[in-house]
Amino acid sequence: MYDLIRELREGMSVLEIDFLPFLTALIVVANGVLAFLLLIGKIKPQKHLLILQIVVIIPTCLLLYQMLFNSTVSCT
Repeated sequence: MYDLIRELREGMSVLEIDFLPFLTALIVVANGVLAFLLLIGKIKPQKHLLILQIVVIIPTCLLLYQMLFNSTVSCT
């Protein structure tokens, strides 16, 4: 997200921006909103929604583990 904002401020056109990180962040945020709606009861739990959450949560956890513990710029 920070790279996307930086690229837009530097005057890059929309066609030059790498959208894969933006799309990944958008999916993670959408999953958080979906989880919140499931938690407060606005939408009922359905099998395909729960499978979607699992498919998003597992890679996100693996990426966070990779960044925190196996990175050369580790936060620990």
